[in-house]
Amino acid sequence: MLGNKLVPLSFEGTLVQYDENGDLYRERLQPVPAGVTAETVLEGYFKAIGGREAANGVRSLKQVMGTTAMGMPVKITQWNALPNRYAMEMRSGEMLLQRVACDGTRAKRSGMDGEHEIIEMELEELQNGAAPFPELNYSKQGRLTLAGVDVVDGEPAYKLTMMTDMGTVFHEYYSVESGLKLRKEETKATERGNLTVTSDTKDREVKGVLFPHLIVQKGAMDMTLAVQSIVVNGADDEKLYVVGEE
Repeated sequence: MLGNKLVPLSFEGTLVQYDENGDLYRERLQPVPAGVTAETVLEGYFKAIGGREAANGVRSLKQVMGTTAMGMPVKITQWNALPNRYAMEMRSGEMLLQRVACDGTRAKRSGMDGEHEIIEMELEELQNGAAPFPELNYSKQGRLTLAGVDVVDGEPAYKLTMMTDMGTVFHEYYSVESGLKLRKEETKATERGNLTVTSDTKDREVKGVLFPHLIVQKGAMDMTLAVQSIVVNGADDEKLYVVGEE
């Protein structure tokens, strides 16, 4: 998105938006129908993907995705495991570009620029999103509110706003008609300032549960991730989640 490209030009690393009249931009949302709450929107989501019980039954998840970065084919493999363990490898051919491991308590990132401990808000984001279906734990992670009804690619969608206990905020959009999650927006702190990452998803069924199979991300670097394979409740190597010595 254009705003992300302008952030590095700001001395404060932030971007302020104004409307066509020169006033501070304010989002225009439609009111929510009576009886609809953040909780009922999430329940509609679980029903749409196969049921809350089916989502609870996913103990581990392995996803292999393909994309292109700077003209190179890239393969990303992600592992998610209950309660909050996560691992990721990004490769171009046999070359390892980046690896992330989270054992539930600590996390590290390693790659061509060395190894770094992941701390504070970034660690919280990683822990909160590590479960195969983090939506099951939203009620324990902070304050979830239903902001109103917006439009995503021409489709009416409920906008949920999540503020975690550490103060990080993200927004998710769920289809009014189908209940499926259409988009997630989150702001990430980087060396070049705060960048907003928008992820749009399309789903496909695996073992009775719907999972994203196409993820379009717009942020510092736009990417389209095509999910090539998904393994549910497979036998993961425990070494994937080992962080190592402090």
